[in-house]
Amino acid sequence: MEKPCSKLEEYFQILKGLWGCEKYSHEGKHWSFKNAFLQIKPRQESIPIYFAANSPRTLGLTGKYADGWVPTGLTPSMYRKRLSVVRETARKAGRNPDDIDAGIYLGVCLADSAEKAKAMLGLYKTLLNPGTLAEAGYKIDFPEELREYSYVDWKPTPEYMNTLVEYMKFVPDEALSDFFVLGTADDCAEKIDEFIEAGVKHFVMDAVAEDYSKSVRDFGQVLSAVRD
Repeated sequence: MEKPCSKLEEYFQILKGLWGCEKYSHEGKHWSFKNAFLQIKPRQESIPIYFAANSPRTLGLTGKYADGWVPTGLTPSMYRKRLSVVRETARKAGRNPDDIDAGIYLGVCLADSAEKAKAMLGLYKTLLNPGTLAEAGYKIDFPEELREYSYVDWKPTPEYMNTLVEYMKFVPDEALSDFFVLGTADDCAEKIDEFIEAGVKHFVMDAVAEDYSKSVRDFGQVLSAVRD
């Protein structure tokens, strides 16, 4: 995770170069090679690259380079604010902002009630960083060891799993309703409409349910309400 933004920018340039050339050489800060090539080329001219950006610098890189944007852990109002940064950066880079696919990754739980859905979506609290919660208006007195928590620091260790469990204790259930799609069909449709109004064009939804197949079928009610 050292210098992640400069690595992201350079890696993007490498991918585009490999896809677009028979042989590609690169001399950069992080990687260098000569006459590299792919034995199998993309069927299309280029493969769309989506950035999952939330910070000011990565939002700028999204507007400058990316084909799409698919963040997570944002309320509709926070999404609208960041999308305006992406679009403005795209304009300054001489790009058409409309060419950037505005997406979002959302936890979704269709249930008989919002309270039941919140209980099932509890693990998604770990996607909400302290700074994100503060921006959304939640004043939470996290202990010092959790104030810099971020889901991007995930580690597959028992110690880190304990950190997640401890962190979730401080995040209120109400926050799930602000950041994700949950509750009855009407509740879910209303929330999706809020994200559409904020500028979302492309939804990536991760459904949580007791009966996954039934939930997927029933979600047609939500899509029907949104279309109406």
